[in-house]
Parts: sequence; C-alpha cells; structure tokens
Amino acid sequence: MVTASPVPPARAEREPYAAAHTDPRGPAALPEPHAPRRSFLAADTAEEPATQGWRATLRLPPSTRERVDRAATAEVAQHWPGPRTIAVVNGKGGAGKTPTSILLAAVFARLGGAGVLGWDYNQTRATLG
Repeated sequence: MVTASPVPPARAEREPYAAAHTDPRGPAALPEPHAPRRSFLAADTAEEPATQGWRATLRLPPSTRERVDRAATAEVAQHWPGPRTIAVVNGKGGAGKTPTSILLAAVFARLGGAGVLGWDYNQTRATLG
C-alpha cells in the first residue's frame, strides 16, 4: 500500500501575517508585529538587594531563604478588608495555646499595621493578659 506524503501548506497558510502584507522590496522589508503592551496593573518584579547576612554588605541579590521571608512578610502585611478571626484551640492544657496566640497577635500587629485584639477565653484562668 502506497500513501501519499502530505503536501506542505502554502506560504499564505503558514505565515498569515506575511501573506496579508506584501511589499515589493521583499519579505525582509515587512514590519514586525508589535509585542503586547506592558500592563500598568502588573506588579513590578524589580528585586531589592539583600538586607540580611554577608550578601547585604556586597549588595548581592537575596538568598532563597530571604526571598521566602519577604514573601511571608508580604502575605501577613497585606490589607485584609473587614475583621478576621483566628482561633487557637486545643482541649489539652499546657499545649502552648497562649504563647501561640501572643506570637500570632504580635506578628499581625507589627507587620499588618492595623489593630489586633488578642483574647484568651479560658474559663478557669486567663493567662494572656
């Protein structure tokens, strides 16, 4: 059984831009299609130099650990519309609920820039204060 090899498509089908715009000086004289415009809404990706460790003294790019720290700080520091509630719950006593609550409140207050309320709802004794 003999099969015919497919016929390559015409230049107009392969290159629709070149077929629609012909120039008597040849295909090299055709203008290139424009690249998409840069969005003003997109965040800039310019990265500041390192601020921690020996990389900061040499003004090198930040390490992977510092990039992770910066991303975590940006997550906590973003503006949250409306109030948010975080509950630290465990039925066992001495599980570290109070220190965890204190540290969470401190991180959100320091990096978030908004008011934070820490509330220890312990029926026997409230040790958060």
